[in-house]
Amino acid sequence: METGTAPSGGCPFFIPPPNMVGMVDFAGVLNNGQFLLSLHQYLGSFLMRRDSKPSLLYRYFFFSWLFRNVDCGSWLERSAAWRHNQSQAHWLLTYLKRWLVLDLLALSVGALSSQLFQGHWICIPFFVLFSVAIPISSVIVVAWLGLRLLPGPDR
Repeated sequence: METGTAPSGGCPFFIPPPNMVGMVDFAGVLNNGQFLLSLHQYLGSFLMRRDSKPSLLYRYFFFSWLFRNVDCGSWLERSAAWRHNQSQAHWLLTYLKRWLVLDLLALSVGALSSQLFQGHWICIPFFVLFSVAIPISSVIVVAWLGLRLLPGPDR
């Protein structure tokens, strides 16, 4: 397997050999299961540099960096990760407020631009942003409820 460097000079990424180019699916997993290419991991390591402006924007709207994985490790490690995630759950309400403000702003700007320009195409990006923010808000609500109401990991 070859590895390369990102165009920005950041973290390494996977360059599939010519015989494997068609085997990568959208989830980033090779069909034979030998390599996991996660766009989230690739972009996450680039965006999580604390000194960059994209990192601040990423952290302002997305909350995955606050939580630990509960699916791996021993029972004690999973329990510790669950307790950590429960202690971080109060930040989900802050993220929900941010997304709801963005959602209402996108809806109002879309409706206003639709009225001003008589339904011209200029309002479409605002309505698309509105329709993307709704599922993200619902995921935040479900995650917050799950961390508040569900029991911890089993032994």
